[in-house]
Formats: sequence, structure tokens, C-alpha cells
Amino acid sequence: MLRKCINCHRIFAMKLIGKKLTQTEDVKVLEVLTQPNLKGEIEAKVERFVPGERKTYELTYQCRFCGAQHSKVLYKSKKK
Repeated sequence: MLRKCINCHRIFAMKLIGKKLTQTEDVKVLEVLTQPNLKGEIEAKVERFVPGERKTYELTYQCRFCGAQHSKVLYKSKKK
């Protein structure tokens, strides 16, 4: 991502100034298990849902040239 400013349209202008955790929730995360045979070929593939956690972050960027601020929401999921 080039982090282009939406006001002055310069590339590489947006700088991360803040990261704030806004929400945490319990979810089910898809996990794929594979079982290879002796030759290394995939023989069995099993998909299952395991308990996990999703964190929601709010990222705040500021332009180095014009000072405009822009916010973005980021979701991260991981198994417990």
C-alpha cells in the first residue's frame, strides 16, 4: 500500500500516529488440517472450527505534508 493522502494526493505521505483496541469478541476460526502420506502427497484434508478471538483496532494516519487525518478499521482473528 502506498499510503496516498486523500487530500493532497502525495504518495508515502500517511504516517501512523495511533492504534487503539476498540473491541474484543469470541468467534470460531476455521482451521485446516492436512495429513500427508509417506511420499509427501496430501492424503486427507479436514476442516474444522476452533474457538478463537477477534480483535478490532482503529488505526489513525496523518499526512506529513498537509496534516489531514484518516482512520481505518483493522480486524485480527487468532485461535486461542
